[in-house]
Amino acid sequence: IDIGRAENISYFVTPDDRVYADVITDGIRLTMVLRGKQFKQYLRSKQFENTDKSPGSDAVQQAIDTLEALAVKNADKRDVCVRIADHDEKIYIDLADESWKSIEVDRHGWRVVDDSPVRFIRGASSPLPMPIEGGRVEDFKDLCGFSDDAWVLILTFLLQALKPEKAYPILFLIAPPATGKTTITRAFKNLVDPSPGQPRKTVGEVRDFAIHATKRHVLPIDNLSGVTNDQSDILCCAATGGGHSQRTLHSDDEETVMNFTNLLVLNGIGEIASRGDLLSRAYPVTLTAPTKRLSEAVFEAKFEALRPSVFGALLTLLSQVLAILPDVQGTYTGDGERFVSFVELGLALERVLNWTPGTFLRVIGDTREEAHDTAIESSPIGVPLRDFMSLNETWSGTMTNLLQQLKLQVDESVARSKFFPQNSIGLGKMLTRLHSDLAATGIEVTTRKTNGTKIVQIVKRPTKPQFDEFVASVEVVSIPDSPHEVFEEAYEYTYEDEPPAPLNLGDWDSSDDLMAVGDDE
Repeated sequence: IDIGRAENISYFVTPDDRVYADVITDGIRLTMVLRGKQFKQYLRSKQFENTDKSPGSDAVQQAIDTLEALAVKNADKRDVCVRIADHDEKIYIDLADESWKSIEVDRHGWRVVDDSPVRFIRGASSPLPMPIEGGRVEDFKDLCGFSDDAWVLILTFLLQALKPEKAYPILFLIAPPATGKTTITRAFKNLVDPSPGQPRKTVGEVRDFAIHATKRHVLPIDNLSGVTNDQSDILCCAATGGGHSQRTLHSDDEETVMNFTNLLVLNGIGEIASRGDLLSRAYPVTLTAPTKRLSEAVFEAKFEALRPSVFGALLTLLSQVLAILPDVQGTYTGDGERFVSFVELGLALERVLNWTPGTFLRVIGDTREEAHDTAIESSPIGVPLRDFMSLNETWSGTMTNLLQQLKLQVDESVARSKFFPQNSIGLGKMLTRLHSDLAATGIEVTTRKTNGTKIVQIVKRPTKPQFDEFVASVEVVSIPDSPHEVFEEAYEYTYEDEPPAPLNLGDWDSSDDLMAVGDDE
């Protein structure tokens, strides 16, 4: 207990009443879970230094109980984060190295800091490389052989992974065999959130998934051949924020809650998902076979050599995006898009890199159309309904009438299968699940009650590519001048005498320095 109450240790409590210890060792602040293995080892090692004896488990547990009681009573409240956090309009990224350094990013640039104002916990975080300046993000594109359209989404996802959000879209990497999708998935993870071990091979049960997810920020799952309905629900929760609770070990009336929100990277050979709720959270990216396939060892060697410079280039790009993001926010007016912040990030990135206006919206429009088609074609009633409405502009009738019409569009064996709805209730559930996908492809389904009977109304409407409507709404966005451009514009004054030599802006970091110069100068 005396060791735990030393001057070099302080405590804080998270909003869910979990206690953490900040331990200062050799000038470095380490954050540990009070009841975690690392803090218990710290107490044991210090006790051994003092007495040449190792304390028993009961003594350590009693000390932990006492320290926790004192902390809950007196400690401050604060959050803990895994890998990334934001504070005071700055983003902090945990390098997860032995010195506990972090990267601080804002609209003025990025820098390595020794003591960040946020607290990180390292459940399964491996060290990021120390970033260096002067690199190119395109080096990663060239190494992986991404097409231009694939790169638009991949690069946006890399920046999204470095930006704290309450919800993240899902990246689906779809590729035939021998395209290096496993290697690329692992490289994506190691570029922004490395962790030990290989990517998961399956979604699994919710308890195991929750434990895995709470210890990582980016969560890759490799070689998925498909997901069940329950697994689809788990992935949806992980993307938009979810949790899992269970009875606390050795307790009858307490529960342990695990909350998690992750950026998911999934890969597979064919269509990974078919349910509309999961597809609405995802952007599929189709990988193409490289013209020259590198061996895994050669790829890893090249990647490790590029990682510090590419990571530095990503940080620089993130800073530039943060600088113009406020002018982009609020300009996107698209309906039905779940991840508006992701779209705004892509629009800002488009302007930073001078992509052709509308490039990002065109790419996500294509992926959305692909996702809607996949949802419809994967549903037992999707294609039959589409075929039925190809012969009708409008249709109205009861749910039972509609089911009879749909059975006429399929073989008798299909109509009798367990996958095809056998009553109006089953059909209604499938229609509800497909509603947004059908609407996006021009089939609008509504229901109303007439004299106590539910009537289904189906109308075909003309469709228009989503992104066409959005391009016009963002053309008014202006990019703020860079400090260098502002200086050049101000330098266009005439002087009676020889003008002074241009200022060296190499170390210039704040507009306050420039504004401090007198008006005449």
